[in-house]
Amino acid sequence: MSRLLKICLIGFFALLLHVVPVRSQDPPAGRTWPRYWVFFTDKGSSWPASLQKAAAAVLSWRSLQRRQLRATQRPIVDVSDAPVYAPYLEALRAMGIRIYRVSRWLNAASVVAGIHQLERVRQLPFVKKVQPVAVYRHRPVPDSPRPPFRKRLPAAPHTFDYGLSYDQVGLINIPKLHDLGYSGKGILITLIDTGFHYQKHRAFQSLNVVAEWDFINNDAVTRNEQGQDAPYQDFHGTAVLSIIGGFWPGKIIGPAYAADYALAKTEYVPTETRIEEDNWVAAVEWADSLGTDVISTSLGYRDFDDGFAYQYSDLDGRTMVTSKAATMAVEKGIVVVASAGNEGNNPEWPYITSPADGIGVIAAGAVDALGRRASFSSIGPTFDGRIKPDLMAMGVGNAFAQSDDSLGIKFGNGTSFSAPLIAGVCALLLEIHPNWTPAQVWEALTQTASRADNPDNFYGYGIVDAFSASQYLFPGERPEKFALVRTQLNLQNRTTIFFLDVPEPKPMKVQIFDALGRRVVQFREQPLTGKSRPFLWKWPANLASGVYFVRFTAGDQQITAKTLIVR
Repeated sequence: MSRLLKICLIGFFALLLHVVPVRSQDPPAGRTWPRYWVFFTDKGSSWPASLQKAAAAVLSWRSLQRRQLRATQRPIVDVSDAPVYAPYLEALRAMGIRIYRVSRWLNAASVVAGIHQLERVRQLPFVKKVQPVAVYRHRPVPDSPRPPFRKRLPAAPHTFDYGLSYDQVGLINIPKLHDLGYSGKGILITLIDTGFHYQKHRAFQSLNVVAEWDFINNDAVTRNEQGQDAPYQDFHGTAVLSIIGGFWPGKIIGPAYAADYALAKTEYVPTETRIEEDNWVAAVEWADSLGTDVISTSLGYRDFDDGFAYQYSDLDGRTMVTSKAATMAVEKGIVVVASAGNEGNNPEWPYITSPADGIGVIAAGAVDALGRRASFSSIGPTFDGRIKPDLMAMGVGNAFAQSDDSLGIKFGNGTSFSAPLIAGVCALLLEIHPNWTPAQVWEALTQTASRADNPDNFYGYGIVDAFSASQYLFPGERPEKFALVRTQLNLQNRTTIFFLDVPEPKPMKVQIFDALGRRVVQFREQPLTGKSRPFLWKWPANLASGVYFVRFTAGDQQITAKTLIVR
């Protein structure tokens, strides 16, 4: 069919619908109609010209920069970023159909419609297919009683006292990166969950939330609102947020406590957790537009309403709607971590759940503090034969902050709690290696995990080792020697700043010598890591004016810089 004919037909249908009465869009009293996806054949005749306009209107500068750095799709802005063709949407509205969500990536709209309206929609020439919006229901895991404190005692003192959270961060070697000064700073993480109440709890006093949106009620408040939300709506999301980003020394510290956070409320909790997949897709597209680096989602459900269900044959990363969106997010340069699911004890479906099957998505399974797989943790493989889960972290007896108590700490189970731990590690890796793509993050994590040499569909590649992943070298790479970039004297403050290029995490010994080579000052170790990191040296009060030499030593590598002291 020619494009001109198609446009004419759109106009004809719109005109006809103004003449022929349409059935009421309201469902019978006491009932609600389910939502449906309407997928369109194309984006109309003007999409190539609209790409740049769409990018300017929807995508932030940070999003474009991230895509330029890490996306596999080229060009970095493509037809998926163009808006859905407006006349198609208007034709649906003219039929009395209410549009709930519009997805640029899927070229689709979710709608509320009756069966007779849907029959007419399927006949439209620009409609590719119609299918129900899947509604997932959570398979709960019993809460954990308070576990023995610190089953895994630290081998050496660390910068922070992790308190009740030491087991969950210690198991995946987070404290060693924190000791080196990494915290997730500068990385934007989007959490997709039930809701978030971070304003009052002590663990969130230093949390930096840059954006939040309630995709259920379409407002900017993700905590519970009076008369709108069930009492425990924000409980789960708050717990997840504290596991990845909490900071309360002596109680709970997350892997990425200094990262920036965007919070998406998508899961509805009337009496049990449930999520409509169109809300989740909308949240992922929103996250991309903000410039998100890492998405962590604790969606891992498969029981559906209304008799519609995906099958195991759909578990291929590109069929389930949420999996398709997650795969596209990875292609656009976002690291996506998803709970593998809590279906391991389900004899009918022990497998991972959407979107953990997405191509390039990191599926997070659960182990206990001793590294033993939790029986509820979902297994693989995907239908197309990929190993799942990808990685494991603690998901039994995790400590987390309570949403309804400003000082409360509880314990719980689930792959919902292992996912934010792994996502926090991903944020640290991107802080250290900002140019790593999602595929490189996946490779560094899987090839340094505990079962890298013998992966299976119960443990994946094994338990994460954050520090080892940060030092991973890709085939053909060689360790780079660190170098002095420049020095900066501040006579007023009597300091010198040394800017050093340090490609790998390196505990650094610093020594100061006078012009005759005599050692006058020595520092033991410094958390001097990452490219172009500054080392601030305050001149000791007992040193006279003159030329001094600063020697930096890391392993077998050494550089010496010259500085001047002026009194």
